[in-house]
Amino acid sequence: MKDNNDYHHGGELNRRDIIDLSVNINNFCKVPKLSDEEIMRATAFYPDRESKELTKCISKRSGVCAGNIIVGNGASEIITLSAFCLGISAALIVEPTFSGYERALNAAGVNISYCYLFEKDDFIFGNSQIEAIEKFLREYGHDSGCAVYICNPNNPTGACIAKSVLKRVLDICREAKAKLVIDESFVDFTSDIKKVSMASFVEDYPNLFIIRSFTKIYSIPGIRLGYGMCSDKDIVGKIRLMQPEWSVSGVAQVVGKKLLSNDAYLQDTISFIQREKTYLTDGLSDMGIKVYPSDTNYILTRIKTKSDFHKLLLDNGLYLRNCDNFLGLSGEYFRIAIGSHSDNEKLLEIFEKLL
Repeated sequence: MKDNNDYHHGGELNRRDIIDLSVNINNFCKVPKLSDEEIMRATAFYPDRESKELTKCISKRSGVCAGNIIVGNGASEIITLSAFCLGISAALIVEPTFSGYERALNAAGVNISYCYLFEKDDFIFGNSQIEAIEKFLREYGHDSGCAVYICNPNNPTGACIAKSVLKRVLDICREAKAKLVIDESFVDFTSDIKKVSMASFVEDYPNLFIIRSFTKIYSIPGIRLGYGMCSDKDIVGKIRLMQPEWSVSGVAQVVGKKLLSNDAYLQDTISFIQREKTYLTDGLSDMGIKVYPSDTNYILTRIKTKSDFHKLLLDNGLYLRNCDNFLGLSGEYFRIAIGSHSDNEKLLEIFEKLL
């Protein structure tokens, strides 16, 4: 079994002397401002254990019943708690993807299988992956003891799975009495959330568990705020019982409510990200670098070089997410968050210099 040191991520250098595009958060988000009174009330009293007011706001935004929403200390807490509370002994993860699912499932003692997206298909989910899911379910399904894990849009590839395709997977899982866990942490970056998100199926499909994050779209990784959505009352109840008391801080709850009530500007930032993504993709492609299709605020690239390109980039003041610890990828792959125009210009300058 892997240990904690095997699961490294972007954003772990914390250096101010480099351009850091290793973390796939929204680099153009407004920082929420709290009054002295709000800070005092959020820190001087115990927070609401069930984040009821924030849950109401999430319910209004998502259209999912408040009773089917669990707020947590980041999406990572929801991922970890759900691994223990889904009642599963086996799980299939569609790779390459976020390592947090594997980490949580290992901790819960779940038997893990893997299904891979293929480079020849630009890492796009399709019939091959559906066939692999069906094969897994024939072996482990029909006793409610297994789950399929899918990240949509996917991290680190950035690609979306069509809603109609995911609905087919959801029906296949329900037929096999299996859970379908979908991480939608990056769905807010897509051009039309309703065409991607499966939230509208939560009420009618108790086997569906959706994970969302405030961290990425609102750029608040230090606050730790995320939530899960599921209509299976037993699962929701178990997670709430296992979740540490006062897990979501008072400050996090206040910030979450403020962000949801004042985020009309986000569409402008998404439009800006799309323009800069096109600029960066075109520039890298002109250098002969492979850039894979992305619907989010980051792109996956493949850079075929014999040198330690990651170290060369750091030596030249640029920090990208090397994907060498993603299953199905290697050190040739880099995930690049979309930065400001000046950052993107500098990145292209550095690449042109080194390649």
